[in-house]
Amino acid sequence: MLSDSRGEMGFMEAMVSILTVTIVISMYLAFAATASATAYEPLSDFDPESLEFEITDSVQPILMTDLDTYIIDKDLRGLRITMAIPYFMEGTVVYQTGDEGGLEHQARYFMLLSAVGGRTLPTILEVEAFV
Repeated sequence: MLSDSRGEMGFMEAMVSILTVTIVISMYLAFAATASATAYEPLSDFDPESLEFEITDSVQPILMTDLDTYIIDKDLRGLRITMAIPYFMEGTVVYQTGDEGGLEHQARYFMLLSAVGGRTLPTILEVEAFV
């Protein structure tokens, strides 16, 4: 900073100082807000083993009351579960409760499910939570 003979800053130096402080504080607040938004993970304690599937020639529905309780506990708008069993059934089975929209969090689980007849099937479970 340049100063005059009395040690005072000029107008331009004062404006540059204020703008520098404002930019640094704005960047700090932006990074703090981003870090707090990404730190929230509603599926961190989701237990895919608690879901109950009955697999015969097709997949029977799961108990939706457990999912409704999970939505209420985590304050979510909705929850969608997509299940695929490669080489057993074509396509996917989708279970949904609540509303879609808003911020979306996803988690993918690989499980071994028991089917009627003693077969064990590898299953891909994708869970999407809408905040």
